[in-house]
Amino acid sequence: MPRLLSIPVAAACTCLLLATLSCAIGIVEGQYPGDCTDGADNDRDGLVDCADEQCQGSPVCDDTSDDDDSLADDDDDSLADDDDDSLADDDDSFAGDDDTDPSTIRVSGTVDRGMSSRLTPDALINELGNEANVVTSDTGGTWSIRLPRSAVAGVRGTLPDYIESHMYTNLSDETLAKVTDMKIMLLGATELDQFELFLGVLHDPSRGLVYVWANSETGNDVSNGQVVITQKHDGSFSLAGPEPGPASVLGEGSALLFVNVTLGDIDVSVTLPGVGDCVGPSPLPVAPGLLTIAFFLCP
Repeated sequence: MPRLLSIPVAAACTCLLLATLSCAIGIVEGQYPGDCTDGADNDRDGLVDCADEQCQGSPVCDDTSDDDDSLADDDDDSLADDDDDSLADDDDSFAGDDDTDPSTIRVSGTVDRGMSSRLTPDALINELGNEANVVTSDTGGTWSIRLPRSAVAGVRGTLPDYIESHMYTNLSDETLAKVTDMKIMLLGATELDQFELFLGVLHDPSRGLVYVWANSETGNDVSNGQVVITQKHDGSFSLAGPEPGPASVLGEGSALLFVNVTLGDIDVSVTLPGVGDCVGPSPLPVAPGLLTIAFFLCP
């Protein structure tokens, strides 16, 4: 008489129960976090991890998305998945900003609203000529952006109810690692009214406003910096203190405002007596209906 295979009833029921649950509940590979990397056949179809078609849509099994945080092979030039902050990746993404492209440089500063230097959040700052390169000033009025290394590199600052500002600086020095403490000033109707009240000069919107500002990265005092511009204008004024007034040097606020400047490309120079010339944008383009800012780096 043939011998019958004897299987304990409890074990048989257990096997049947597991098989039934696997089908009834609809367990699939990749259903839970870690399924596609745990080395287990979670849905019992004989395929494990990335070999199972249910895991093929998982990022860990997609060998075309190169955002694995490795230094060696993250060269996919994608803006979307460049989140590795590696030094090797120079894809020019703005979000991760981990590029080492020598043709660009990081610049940062603040946005000041009005002559009372009110730090301003939510102002839009974008590279002139490249509206895709744009940032927004944070709650402290600070901003940071990468710009090309150019002798006349520019950004535009805008805020509702304020006239547009264009700030230019000279970033052509390849030894510069970064530029900080830049200042974008935004003027509104209140400030323009003050020109006539305090300065005795009526703002002419058909001509330009030029704001010259300087900073020394070595700590030299720039308050006695002498500013010369080539175009005709209706006077230069310091905006420091509670009331603006006529001035011929940068002064306490390290800046001078030139009112009603003749339009076109102009030459601007800033010199620190006993120290030397500062480096700034030249020529400086002056257009009507906006504030043109020239930022100088002094020795």
